[in-house]
Order: sequence, then C-alpha cells, then structure tokens
Amino acid sequence: MNRSLKVLLFILWMLTSTLGADTVKKEVNAAYLTNGMNDLGYKDGRMAFSMWMQELSGKENIDLNISYYDSPEEILKDFQASTVKLIGINPLFYLEDSQAYGTSASHIWAAQVGESFFEKMVLLVSKEGSIDSLLALKGKRIIRAEDNLLGRLFLDTELLKAQHVLSSGHIKEMMITKKNSTAILKTYFGKADACIVPELAYRLATEMNPSLGRRLHILAESPRVFTPILLLIHEDTDDGLYNAFHRNATTLDQTPRGQNILDLFKMRRLFVLSDEQLRPMRQYYSEFLASKQRYGVEDE
Repeated sequence: MNRSLKVLLFILWMLTSTLGADTVKKEVNAAYLTNGMNDLGYKDGRMAFSMWMQELSGKENIDLNISYYDSPEEILKDFQASTVKLIGINPLFYLEDSQAYGTSASHIWAAQVGESFFEKMVLLVSKEGSIDSLLALKGKRIIRAEDNLLGRLFLDTELLKAQHVLSSGHIKEMMITKKNSTAILKTYFGKADACIVPELAYRLATEMNPSLGRRLHILAESPRVFTPILLLIHEDTDDGLYNAFHRNATTLDQTPRGQNILDLFKMRRLFVLSDEQLRPMRQYYSEFLASKQRYGVEDE
C-alpha cells in the first residue's frame, strides 16, 4: 500500500470517527420549579419545553430531560449535588439562598419579557379612594398574583422604609389570585383596596382597557431591577454542552419556530446576566434584610 493511500485511509478513518462522535446525543438533566412560576401555565409550559427539547435535539444534538419540582429546598439540593445541570426558578428563591446557589452556578440567565431587560413592581390604588400613602394601607386588602413573589418583597421593603413594619403587621389581608390581570380588575371593581403587579402587566391592561388607567393610579413603585425567571447553569456542565445551549438560547428569537417557543414561555428573549446586571436586584434584597434587622421586625 503506497503512502498516499495510507494517508487517505487515515483521513477517512478520522472523519468517520469524528462524525460518529458527533452523532452521540449529549444528555442534560434540567429542572423547573413550578412554585413561583405557575403563570406560565401547565399546558403552555409543557408544550414550550417539548418544542425546545426538539429544537435542541435537532440543532444541537442535545437530549434535554425536564423534571418539575414544587419544593425550593429539593431543587436546590439536587442542583448542589449536580443531579440537575440547568434549573429555572423564581428569582426570590435565588435571593433567599444566593450564597448556596452561587457556589454551584457558573452562569445565570434571565428572561426579558418587555421592552426593557428588567421590570419594576407597581402598587395600584383607586384614584377615587382614600389611600394616598403607604400609611393609609393599614387595615386594607391587597391582592397579588400567586407567582408574584417579588411583589410581596417590594411591598415589605417599601413599608419598612416608610413605616418600619412588614405587610403582615400592617395590612388586613394579602389576597392571592392566579393572574396579574385579575388582581388589576379586582382593584378596579373595588373587590380589593390595592394590587401589586409588574409595571408591564399594568401597561398592557390599560392598553386593552383605557378605563383602567383613568380609575387606577400608581401609589408606589420599585426600581427597575427585577426579572420573572432565572436560569442557573451548574459549574460542572461540560463546556461544549454549555456552548451549544448558549448558541441555541441566544438565537431563539431569530426563527419562527424559536419565536413560537418564546411566545409560549411568555418572554421575548433569554440573556446572560453579568454580575453587574444582577447586583441591583441583590442589593434591593440586601436592603430589605438590613431594614428588617434595623427595625427588629419579623413575619407574623
């Protein structure tokens, strides 16, 4: 066998081996915490994940295995143990255990749902009512969506700064509903005295029904530091796997199929959070903890 033929056969063998390796599916275990993210909807959520799994399988040769958790403690435990490599959680759970998550996560992603990267919370009251300050919320009924855990953080933080109390020791009742739109409507019709919703939810509601904006107004608002979901990638995740995920996630909004997936997830795009971008939300939570300690208050 001459030298040229040997070289040719060696190249063909190398190509065959490489192609064979590329066709091996990379498996990744992911988890989604339903507590704090029920607004996505069971049907839409499962459909979105199913479509995304097909997308990752076809384009990136990744088998994404999704598990659903309802316990923040369990998902944190499995993430720390590297049983799951990618998790989606409500940001409040990250803030409450940021040190534990931070020791295991190498990358943190966020979802953009509006025109801005981040959201702010607003407290809405009727213009015709007597509530003109946070003090006037005493003994009142406030309503929020069950997923809006950051809304409760916002109310408690603002009450601590203004009245040195938590909402549990100031308002009559924190009413819970399924959707932000329902919270707005119940406040509009006087079934609740005030509501806490993301600013985007209020803006969309007033665009659909301008009368809402004529009767309701913003009593207080947070800084624009919040995001509705965080995706955490475990530090043990293979670099090639992460690069494939990054490539797919950052280009979802550039194809019709990818846009359909984002629409089902009720988001515009996914983006990597830098430490600098994450710092304002963490600082807001730190101010809440510092105020609780300063005024010596605890949840009732």
